[in-house]
Amino acid sequence: MSFSRMSIGAKITLVLSGVVAFCMIVMMFIILNSVSASQNVLINRLIVSTAENSAKITSGILNEVYVSVLSSKTTIENDTNEGTSVSGIEKEVITMIDTSRYANLAYLYLNDRGIEEHPNFSTKLPENAKYKLSNGGFMILVRDNDLINQGDVSVLPANETIMKFGSVQKALQTGQVTIGNPTYQNIDGKTYFGTGMNFPLKDSQGQPIGIIGMFVDLSNLNAILQSPDLSNFNGDYRALFSQNQTISAHKNEEVIGKNFLDVNVGPQAESMFKHIQNKEDGIYSYKNYEGIETTTGIKAFEVGHDTGVYWTAMILAPTESIYAPIQKLRFIIIGCIVVSLVLLVVFILYYLRIGLTRRVISILHHLESFFKYIRHETTELPANLKIISGDELSQMAIAINQNILATKQGLEQDQQAVKESVQTV
Repeated sequence: MSFSRMSIGAKITLVLSGVVAFCMIVMMFIILNSVSASQNVLINRLIVSTAENSAKITSGILNEVYVSVLSSKTTIENDTNEGTSVSGIEKEVITMIDTSRYANLAYLYLNDRGIEEHPNFSTKLPENAKYKLSNGGFMILVRDNDLINQGDVSVLPANETIMKFGSVQKALQTGQVTIGNPTYQNIDGKTYFGTGMNFPLKDSQGQPIGIIGMFVDLSNLNAILQSPDLSNFNGDYRALFSQNQTISAHKNEEVIGKNFLDVNVGPQAESMFKHIQNKEDGIYSYKNYEGIETTTGIKAFEVGHDTGVYWTAMILAPTESIYAPIQKLRFIIIGCIVVSLVLLVVFILYYLRIGLTRRVISILHHLESFFKYIRHETTELPANLKIISGDELSQMAIAINQNILATKQGLEQDQQAVKESVQTV
């Protein structure tokens, strides 16, 4: 049915519904765009905050170990120069590891030069046999069996594995503080994944004569970073990367210890790798190793003080879960619009039927009856239209009633005049 053939009520209903629907749709887009823009700002702030929080947690833990080793280094250097016994130095190493909440192993090593300067550390002495390495070097190795409570430590035999740490060799060669890239290590029958922090011990000429360090098992740190308390979005997780982009913490333990590019491939992965490598903090769109589109925040931080060693904390949140509230809001608004339109159409139809259509039809029937009277198809005039309000239709009804009455009176006068004329003739 074309618009021109529709009833007045249908036309009014269609036009009003169309206008209201258009206005509601425009309003929906304005609201959603405004909410989306505001939420994007809040989401970005939250992701940045989460990345920064992860970085603070990690740097706080690693720097606590760093400061502990630094403090013990100064004390042990002074004590060895003053001739403190091996047992006294061992107690200081035990104290260092036992007061740390995150390090699993502590070690002190002296090379030939160090032993020469401090003969009481000579591995040729019978009492120092358990501290002897195959190269003749001296090592005190202590393991903390309970990171939470103090007192449960074990003094282990000197272990060649410690000397194979890249960070240990670098500290001895350069005389600089070193923080290793995380690796898996098996020490005294236990496997650890962690990093070593090493401070060189130097003689009066500033030459390295040994090192003191601690090994931090990163499994505890990973458990902290993956805690639900740090989660802000459904399905999000935290990751940690060392100086050489080794995955040091991750929700998937199978990828821990691998390089970033060994797990993530493709142009996006290479781009993200460069951001991490160049310490470019920010928020990026990134498809993770599972192929899930994520909104990712990264934050680089220095480990220790003026070490030049930077690690990177990362937060990855599925983009779908981030924008789920907006999608939900969109469906709610669309649902409200549909319900509102249905209610509006029903109300308009009801009002037009009761308040307009019936009255128009009543006027139409009234006029048809009057026209039948004029055409002498009936001898009875229709009853006056009922006046129920003061609107235009009521004014029309009043005018029709008055005109019908006037017409009736005019016809009656004409009939009387004709009748009188007939009588005169």
